[in-house]
This record gives sequence, C-alpha cells and structure tokens, in this order.
Amino acid sequence: MALLTPRAKRDSREQDLELERSRETALRDYFERMSKLFPHLPQPQLSVNGHSNQEVRSRTLVMLGKAHGDGHTLPLSSASDPLPGLDSKKREMVQGRTHAVLQHLDGARKRLVIAYLHSAGLIGTTALVDLAACDLSQADLSDSDLCGVNLTRANLQGACLKGARLPAAILRWADLRQADLSDADLWSADLRQADLAGAMAQRANLGSANLSNAFLREAAFSGADLTAANLIEINLAFSDLSGAKLNKANLQGARLWGNNLLEADLSGADLAGADLSGSRLTRANLAGANLRWATISEQQLADALSLQGATLPNGQMVP
Repeated sequence: MALLTPRAKRDSREQDLELERSRETALRDYFERMSKLFPHLPQPQLSVNGHSNQEVRSRTLVMLGKAHGDGHTLPLSSASDPLPGLDSKKREMVQGRTHAVLQHLDGARKRLVIAYLHSAGLIGTTALVDLAACDLSQADLSDSDLCGVNLTRANLQGACLKGARLPAAILRWADLRQADLSDADLWSADLRQADLAGAMAQRANLGSANLSNAFLREAAFSGADLTAANLIEINLAFSDLSGAKLNKANLQGARLWGNNLLEADLSGADLAGADLSGSRLTRANLAGANLRWATISEQQLADALSLQGATLPNGQMVP
C-alpha cells in the first residue's frame, strides 16, 4: 500500500472536515425548516425519552388492527391526526425533505432525525412521514422506539438496531444485511422477503413475526424468540439458531442447510418439506413437530432431545 504524502494527508483531512460541515449544515437546515413548519410540535432534541419493551407492546396491542388471513398484521392506525389541516402539498414536502436529508447524513445524525420525528409524533402509528424506501444504512438506531413504523424497502444495511423496539413494524423487502438486531423487539413485525443475510439478532424477540420468503443466510439468531413465527420457505442456510425458540413456528419448505440448531426448541413446529441437510440438532426439542417430507437424516433425529409426538418424514408418528 502506497504511503500518503504530507500534502495528500492534509487534503484528505480537509475533505473529511468539509464533509462533516456539509452534513452538519444539512441537519441544521432540516431542523430549522421543520421547526418553522411545525412550531407547536416538540423542538429537535439530542435524545428522547424511551419506553420499556412491555410498555411499547401494551400500546401496540391496544392499537393493533385486524390481521390478514396469511397472518400479516395490518399497519397500525391512529384515531386522530396529530396535524389536522395539513394539506397534501406540505405533507409531500416534509416527506421529500426527510428522505433527502437522510440520504446525505451519517449514521449518528440519522439517529437524531429519527429521534426528532418520533418525539414529534410524525412516524409510527400516525405515519405523517413515511420512511418506506428511505436510506438508513449505517444508522445508529439502538434503543429507538419505532413501534409500527413503515420501513418497507428501506435500506438498513449495517444499521445498529440493538435493543430497538419495533413491534408491528413493516420491514417488507427491507435491506437488513449485516444489521445488528440483537435484543431488539420485533414482535409481530412484517419481514416478508426482507434480506437479513449476515444480520445479528441474538436474543431478539420475533414472536409471531412474518418472515416468509426472507433471506437469512449466515445470520446469527442464537437465543432469539421466534415462537409462532411465519417462516415459510425462509432461507436460513448456515445460520446460528442455537438455543432459539422456534416452538409452533411455521417452517414449511424452509431451507435450513448447515444450521446450528443446538438445543433449539422446535416443539410443535411445522417443518413439512423443510431441508435440514447438514444441520446440527444436538439436544434440539422436536416434540410434536411435523417433519413430513422433510430432508433430515436418521442421525440427526437420534441427536434430538425429544421426538415425542412428532410426525416423521415417512408420515409415521412417534408415540
């Protein structure tokens, strides 16, 4: 690797400083314009008060709408508009400005924008600002409250969502490659066809979430809660699901090649037609699981903790 000359190093530092100034100016201008447009709303702050996972989930349960027949939760709705009388032109302007500034900012400043939008009640269940297809790559959203937010097709590649609260969030087709979702609350979230390749979701709560046709190759989900999750035809090849709770999950046609399912709870799970070739099932609980037409070896079955009440690939039921 060629060494930089003193002049090249100076030029590089100046470029970095100019980029920082540009980002800071863009953020300040955005906040000033939003403050003028919504003077009655909370002003931009460096932090917002959070809520516990239980508080957020209780709020979600109250507002949660009915579900589609396929288990997909409808977007949350609010009975009242926090900005009555705001015409469609202004709404489009706010939307455009938000998407434009997010594309220009770095991860730390993206966090400030999202924190402001949340504190002002402009995202989430009211959804004045739609974050669908927005650029939140590398954003630091750890411990953020994003309950019910629409992030369809959003770019969250490399984002930090550690400990974030996203119950009933809509992340369909979202790019979550290499994202950190560890300890996040994604209960009942819509992650259909999302790309979570290489994502880290240790101990995350994905109970009742919809991940059908999602791509999770080489992802880390050890200790995650996927109870009753919809995982139909999901690609989990070479992922770590050790100690994960997959009881009553729907894994029909799932690709589970080379998975680490050590001590995973698959009791009552539907694995009909799933491919578990090369997966480690040592001490995994398969009691009551449906393995009809599944690709699984005799040795893998022997390694399991329990097969009581399970339906084997040949249709035979274990007493």
